[in-house]
Amino acid sequence: MLPCLLGMLMPSSGAPVALRRMVSYRLVLGTALVTAIISAAAAAALASFATGALPRAVHHQLGVAPGTSILVTGTVNATQAAQDGPP
Repeated sequence: MLPCLLGMLMPSSGAPVALRRMVSYRLVLGTALVTAIISAAAAAALASFATGALPRAVHHQLGVAPGTSILVTGTVNATQAAQDGPP
């Protein structure tokens, strides 16, 4: 059983050098591929959270927090101030 497994993992000495090197570095290449996939998935999850859930959560927290005020400064004329209504 063990020679059969070794034959699958290690190509014979008659195999091309490139094939022998690819087999010996299969674990490294697989690990790099898994790392790239996990990193891409994590980046996608963070981007999705930042564009969707985070602004909604901030808006909700500002709406329900007692004593929260927002100060907006700027130049307005009398018509704009009248449309806004009394404080």
